[in-house]
Amino acid sequence: MKMKSKIKKLKVVCSVILCAASLAILVVPLYAAAPEEVAPCFENVRDASPYFSISSSGLATLGCSIKPIANVTQVVAVRIKIEKKTLFFFWTEVDIGRDGNIWVLFLTKDHTSESVTFQLPKKGTYRGSFLICPAGSAAPTEENEVFLEVKYE
Repeated sequence: MKMKSKIKKLKVVCSVILCAASLAILVVPLYAAAPEEVAPCFENVRDASPYFSISSSGLATLGCSIKPIANVTQVVAVRIKIEKKTLFFFWTEVDIGRDGNIWVLFLTKDHTSESVTFQLPKKGTYRGSFLICPAGSAAPTEENEVFLEVKYE
C-alpha cells in the first residue's frame, strides 16, 4: 500500500516539474534583433541599408543606401516590392501600377542612395521586400532579401 502511495506521489511530482519546465520554456523571452537592426553582410559592398516608412497620410517611402568599397563595388541592384498583411499572417502584393509590381533601383559608388514613394490605398500593416544584389570584383554577384514591416494606422 505504501509503495503505491509513493509511486503516486512520484508521478505527481514529475508531472508538476514537467509542467513547470514547459511553462518556463514558453515564458522565457528569446532575444532576436529587431528587423531594422539586422544588416545583410556582403563582400562587394561595405553596407546596404534598406528603409521603409509611412507618413500619417499614407505615403510610403521605400529605398536603400549603400556604402561602396573603393575599387570593388560596381553596381548594387535593389528590387523592391510592397505587400499588405491579410488574414493574420498572409501577405498580398500591392498593385503599384508597374510591371510585376516592383521597383528596381541601381546604386553605384557615385549614386549611393535612392528611394521611391507610393500612396497606400488603405490602412493596415505593410511589408517592404528588398532583394539586394551587389556586383563587384570581390565575389560573384550576391543576393540577400530583407523584409521591413510598418503599420499605417
